[in-house]
Amino acid sequence: ARHAGVDLDLVVRNTTPYLLPPGSSARNRCRHGLAGVALPINGSTELSFRFVEGGTDRTVELYAFVMSFFQGMSLDERVEPVKEVMMLPDPPERYWTSGRGVKVDVAGSGDDASLTFVSKLERRAAEASGVAGQRSLERVFTHAVKFARRGGFRATVGFLGSAGHLPELYFSGGRSDVVEANDDSAGEAQTS
Repeated sequence: ARHAGVDLDLVVRNTTPYLLPPGSSARNRCRHGLAGVALPINGSTELSFRFVEGGTDRTVELYAFVMSFFQGMSLDERVEPVKEVMMLPDPPERYWTSGRGVKVDVAGSGDDASLTFVSKLERRAAEASGVAGQRSLERVFTHAVKFARRGGFRATVGFLGSAGHLPELYFSGGRSDVVEANDDSAGEAQTS
């Protein structure tokens, strides 16, 4: 990506222990503008998302940016969808949630200004698509957040579900088409 004539990189780092089975982190990748990070099941990891000047470690503050999140769902009926929990300690300016094949609950904390998204894909979405018997993965939009005047943000992410399943957090930047299509599900983040 470019901003004000400067090439940008998005650096994602774990800021708490990152405990995965050996070799699992090789699944962390970026393809076709969509990044995926493998995360442990029934645990949580704090991640730092930071925009830097390309090829450097210098943080670049952006006027505004949107980050969209997706949840992967196996289209194999034998694999039960997992529940994703994402807590943002510093709330975004605005957020949007999906209403298509996913249930997303959003809650703020009374103790601080944090915002938590809890999403679970509905099995009916895969079955209705007519491809539920295939052994492949569908990525479903769950929510998007907009931050202003920042160089990044932190999120604690966890997945709850059956053992033996290694979920991934999928995300991309600048998905204004998703945001505009779901504007009726927009919420203003409240700060105390």
